[in-house]
Order: sequence, then structure tokens, then C-alpha cells
Amino acid sequence: MTDPRQNKATAIAFYELMFNACEPREAIARFSGAEYIQHNPHVTTGKQGFIDYFERMAHEWPG
Repeated sequence: MTDPRQNKATAIAFYELMFNACEPREAIARFSGAEYIQHNPHVTTGKQGFIDYFERMAHEWPG
């Protein structure tokens, strides 16, 4: 059985690292499984597609 409080804490930690710290590579390395499926049609499926998109986004819109 999963603990909803732990799931929430994990999701928040991912978003903090990903968006607030602008570290999508580290967020994916730390929190994703072996396979990453992206559901946003503007982002390529897979870990590298996620990293590329969000690193570019952080560069284009800092802060």
C-alpha cells in the first residue's frame, strides 16, 4: 500500500528540484523510473526529451 503523504512529499520534492531549482536533469535522475513517458505533445517522450525541453525552458524564461 502506498502512503499518500509520502507520495505528496515526493511530488513536491520533484517539482522543487525541477522548477524552483531549475535542475530537470537531477530531478529525472533522482525521481523517475527506468522509462519516462511524456504526455505533453510538445515534449519528446523519454528522459532526455524531458531534460532538453525543461533546460531550454529555464534558459528562455529564467526565474
